[in-house]
Amino acid sequence: MRAVRNTELMLDSSTRALAANGWASFTLARVAREMGISERPVRNRAKNRPDLAAITWTERSGPLLVAAVKRCMAGINQARETGDSADLCSALMAMLSRGVELDAAAELLICSNFDPDVAEAVDADLAPLVRRLITPGKSLSPDDAARAAYVLSLAFGLLFMARYPRAQSKRVGEALPVWVAALTSDATAQPLPKRDARHIDVSPVLAADDPALDALLSSTLELVGTRGFDGVTVAEIARQAGFTEGLVFNRYSSKLDMFIDATRRQNEAGWKLNHKFVQALEDDFGQGIAEAVMIREAQKPGRDLGRNMALEQVRMAWHDPDLATAARTQMDDFRADLLKRPGWGVIETEGDFTINIAVSLGTYALPRLAPNCFKLPWDVVTVPLFATFEARAKP
Repeated sequence: MRAVRNTELMLDSSTRALAANGWASFTLARVAREMGISERPVRNRAKNRPDLAAITWTERSGPLLVAAVKRCMAGINQARETGDSADLCSALMAMLSRGVELDAAAELLICSNFDPDVAEAVDADLAPLVRRLITPGKSLSPDDAARAAYVLSLAFGLLFMARYPRAQSKRVGEALPVWVAALTSDATAQPLPKRDARHIDVSPVLAADDPALDALLSSTLELVGTRGFDGVTVAEIARQAGFTEGLVFNRYSSKLDMFIDATRRQNEAGWKLNHKFVQALEDDFGQGIAEAVMIREAQKPGRDLGRNMALEQVRMAWHDPDLATAARTQMDDFRADLLKRPGWGVIETEGDFTINIAVSLGTYALPRLAPNCFKLPWDVVTVPLFATFEARAKP
């Protein structure tokens, strides 16, 4: 009985530690300290930090996320069969309510991009479920597979956005029915334009007037996107960029300060390049098709570095107030730029904007779970969705 009780206490403590402080502070010693016991009983169950994380996913947080995904799927099925979308809206809004277990699940889902032990645990339950739900086959058409994938993207994205203040606004709940209506429309897929977003594969210039700084910041993004923020040191970043560690600290007070500057510059440059690419698509094919193409392009194999970086930035902002402030400022500035476009405040409300960001983050999480998701006909959702937005702007 004591062993069972200790296991439950360990799972409680490890879940709280992941949710509150994140991967960087997640250690066997910390979990044991929170349990009020020595480290030995924890080490009897878990060999190391990744092993404890995998156990926490398998026995506590992972099953709750799997259950949440299944509720969303039941909701979309009911909505398509009966026209009643209340359960789907409720299941999606529950991702914003989250809780300690789902916060820990979100942490581990992003960390699975970098840690093989966590990835193995996620791949044992969530990944097979996701692939089954969104892989076209005899009983699932490509169009319905895309709708299911969009629901998953929305669910994961809302979970990732749950700690962003705007996401707690009632405006998200007010906007959500429009998105659900697009998910339940009878739109059929059309061949998407063969436009390749090659700019995604090219690292943008981050410091045009300072090549050395550009190299340092590019090195930061590359290594963090490959191994995660907590898996790389300043010395490694400096060495790859041709710096000494001392020179790095002459420019930045910490690794986090450097990361904030790198992601700020990358986001600003990336948004400009994306806007140019999307604007050309919108001019030729309309907003709905442009959005579907962007989802496809962002999810293509070989573009995981950018996806991982975007998700890692979100994860880090959960635990560091400076990065959270920087992320909110960047998002607010992006929203302000959109509002400068004629009529954009009518086309896409603040609630829609928040949901749109959530969907983008959710689509970044899907390729590791289901690598072929980029092949889905995303336009069966995006075309009716943006048709609704565009209709708002008409007198």
